[in-house]
Amino acid sequence: MGRVKLSVVVLTILTAAFLGACAETPDAKRARHLSRGDEYFGQGRYKEALIEYQNVLRFNASDARAIERMGFSYHNLGDFRRAYPFLLKARQANPDDVNVTMKLAAIYLLAGKLDEARELAGSILEKDPNNLEALQVVAVAARRQNEIADAAAGFEAARPALETRAAYHISLAELSVKSRDLAKAETQLKDAIERDTKSVQAHLMLASVYRAKGDRDAALGELKTAVGIDPVVGGARLHLVDFHASNNDFTAAKEVLKSAKDGEGDFLASRRRLAELAFIEGKADESLAILAEVFKKAPTDVEGHLIRGRIYLAKRQTTEAIQDFQSVLKADSKQAQGRYWLAIAYHQTGNVQQAKTELTQALELAPRMTDAALLLAQMNLESSNPGAAIESMEKILAANPRVLQAYVLLGTAQLSKGQPAAALATFKKMQSIAPKDPRAVHLTGIALQAAGQKAEAAREFERALTMKSTFVDPLTALAGQAIGDGQTGAALERIKKQISSAGNSARLQFLLASTHQLRKENAQAEAAYTKALELDNTFVPAYVALGQMYLASQDTDKALAKFEQALTVNPNDVISRMMVAQIHLNRGDHAKAQAAYEHILAAKPRFVPAANNLAWLMVASGDKERALQLATIAKEGAPEDPFVSDTLGWILHQRGVHERAWTLIKESAAKQPNNPEIQYHAGVLAQKMGQPELAKAHFQRVVSTSSNYTNKAEKALTELK
Repeated sequence: MGRVKLSVVVLTILTAAFLGACAETPDAKRARHLSRGDEYFGQGRYKEALIEYQNVLRFNASDARAIERMGFSYHNLGDFRRAYPFLLKARQANPDDVNVTMKLAAIYLLAGKLDEARELAGSILEKDPNNLEALQVVAVAARRQNEIADAAAGFEAARPALETRAAYHISLAELSVKSRDLAKAETQLKDAIERDTKSVQAHLMLASVYRAKGDRDAALGELKTAVGIDPVVGGARLHLVDFHASNNDFTAAKEVLKSAKDGEGDFLASRRRLAELAFIEGKADESLAILAEVFKKAPTDVEGHLIRGRIYLAKRQTTEAIQDFQSVLKADSKQAQGRYWLAIAYHQTGNVQQAKTELTQALELAPRMTDAALLLAQMNLESSNPGAAIESMEKILAANPRVLQAYVLLGTAQLSKGQPAAALATFKKMQSIAPKDPRAVHLTGIALQAAGQKAEAAREFERALTMKSTFVDPLTALAGQAIGDGQTGAALERIKKQISSAGNSARLQFLLASTHQLRKENAQAEAAYTKALELDNTFVPAYVALGQMYLASQDTDKALAKFEQALTVNPNDVISRMMVAQIHLNRGDHAKAQAAYEHILAAKPRFVPAANNLAWLMVASGDKERALQLATIAKEGAPEDPFVSDTLGWILHQRGVHERAWTLIKESAAKQPNNPEIQYHAGVLAQKMGQPELAKAHFQRVVSTSSNYTNKAEKALTELK
């Protein structure tokens, strides 16, 4: 086959093109990339535009147009984190550019940096007090009443220039809503609709005002109007769904969602919402099936993975939940909600430290994320760090003094630090914010009780019961105070009196039963626990209490039956599962005991008691590697627990790691001088470490008790002689 020959003309053209390309100057290349970038930008092809502008910046890192257009492109793509540095540079180069300034202000609003947003908008209003976009930023940033009033004054000053525009009246209505003047907001929104009957935003906001006023029919009418104009704009269809769902009309909500067609802008959002509704109705499998359809179209759909992760959490499938939340963060590491839910998943497994790390990062991304701050404070309380909880809750209340749970956590942390006076002030402040909330009154009583003011505390508990007769917590506190004073009869009578006035309930019967049991009136206690279950056969604490009663009376068959009934109601009840394991262990049925411990650890891999006890079973079965792994987990979770240290120490001893084993068991023996098992282990290790006299002392402690280790200790003493 002959070779292909190029004609002289073609060669000439190729040579000229090559020489021309080689001869192109850097400025020419920069201009070419800039021109292409502008062309793509004008077509809305922002990703392609970004590539061209990046090439421009390779030739000139300070090219003002490329920097500005990079910021605009990222902003238009919704990637505000990447847009921010370019917009900041663009404004530094040209502080008078209104477009750049407003986009930067919008990013500050999204990040919760309200002062910065307000400052930028103010710089524009100084030169143009009628700039509607700048006025809107000031309105959105307004939180305190003085800020709201200032923003409203700015709008009123601009009325002659802007009152013909619907958006002007919508922003005024937003300020009126913030001032809680719903009548004024309604009038302003009607003014907006008069100027633009097809304003979806105005109709949606008017629906919200009607809902706040309790006029559901008018709200429904506005929502339907908005959907009729455009179901996608402003999420109108999804707002209508939320309305039906809030009225528990899930059938109507689903019908609206099913009207979304494939290809419409809110189709995936509608499918996600359909999955959420199924989840709310308790139809987890149906919800997962809908999400599977979403993932066929969008495998990395962030919102879909968030929803599926929450479903897995509810099903106690924490491993799968963690994988979903990690997928969210892989797609967007700055997703605060992803970190929040991942924290909940880690907390469910018992990995509190990792949960706290995720919450801390979530709050760095979204400082105003109240749910994350509340959960972190709760975890700090659980891990004996009330100081951190106090600091975070004080910040929350400084920004928003109406977050009631923040008062609860702040006061609880103050009590934990031995500051009853501070807690009392906190709970009284909570009363002033929510005067009809009996929790605040009850907690005030708790603070008074901690301060030693029992009479005043009792008055607050009684007042809380007057506000809500079925509120069991203040009654429990009253009974507990009487019991602490040795007046168990008075406690019993007070509980009976409340049952007579408030009517019966499972919780009230449970409290009655607990008091009978404390008085060693077991027949009456059993009857009251049984009555509690007649009133509510899903009340797990009553099953557990009965099981423990039967166990104390050596009736293991009846005890086991009650614990298993509790697990029928709640398969993840840890106390019942632990008691079932203990009964099987005492009966010598190691396989069933192991199954119970494994069930607990599948849901809570770092649950110390189950890990510790299962470690012993693994030693007995010869699985030394698993035993060491479990004992190490238990030690990490409870580093000061002498029983946990003894378990790990004995396993290390069997593996030949005697020095580390001796350190652990020696500490355990000092904390548990009367425990024959730990004292025997200490004797064995002391002997191994060449300390015979100390070994004798430990063995003699064992011999002085009557236990399974007595014969072993006697034999060891004989050998030491």
